[in-house]
Amino acid sequence: MTGPFAGGLIAEWFSWQWLFLVHVPVAVVATWMALRYIPAREQEYRSEPLDSVGAFLFIIVIGSVILGLTDGNTWGWRSTEIISIFSVALVALLGLLLWELHQKTPFLPIKALAIPAVSGGLIISCTSFVLANTVLVVMPFYLSGLSGISPLSVGFIMTAYPLLLAFAGPVAGHMSDRFSSRVFMFLGLCGMGVGLMVFSIGFGQLPLVWIILVMALMGMGMGFVASPNNSFIMQHAPKEHVGSIGGMIALTRNLGMVLGAALGLASKQFS
Repeated sequence: MTGPFAGGLIAEWFSWQWLFLVHVPVAVVATWMALRYIPAREQEYRSEPLDSVGAFLFIIVIGSVILGLTDGNTWGWRSTEIISIFSVALVALLGLLLWELHQKTPFLPIKALAIPAVSGGLIISCTSFVLANTVLVVMPFYLSGLSGISPLSVGFIMTAYPLLLAFAGPVAGHMSDRFSSRVFMFLGLCGMGVGLMVFSIGFGQLPLVWIILVMALMGMGMGFVASPNNSFIMQHAPKEHVGSIGGMIALTRNLGMVLGAALGLASKQFS
């Protein structure tokens, strides 16, 4: 919640380099708190060998996709470099799937991913962050281009999204434990869809109050999606693959953020 405000404050009162340096003391404090307060417990170790080939192919796939999405706007989406990078990712992905199907202990939890609730939840996770980040990346550029709006004011406006997300997430997560997660996920995606529709139709013409309200609506929508969806996925994940599925949730979240940022910057470039 404090990120947009802190970013606007630093951008207005200090140099932009501090936007990167300010994370260092926060990370140090967070690391100390994790070591101090997260309780230690006995780990259950299994003697199964690590699928190093699968891990290597997985790294190539994810690394190539992230690199291509990150530099697509810089190099050009039809450039030889981008086409080559995504070709490598596609070949590595095919090789990974073929390899994992014949492994007794695969790196990727293939059996868990074959469960519709798990794979569908991961797709929803990625899609929701694509939708959110497409707007979150473009909006500061748009707001900073309006006359009379300072970087600090932009930070205040952007806070509408994380503020409603922080409110809706715990509420939706708690309620989804008592009722169906599907209902909250549906309502959340509808809220985000309505927000995107409003921006797509009236972007550049909406008054500032409407921009804040739509950002708040998308934040609430994301809160309604994220917590219930994570719970939904983990409820259907096999116990022996809970750790791997947790990692896949984090992966789809970050992949969605990168893809959303790429789409947002691309739309800004061609607008």
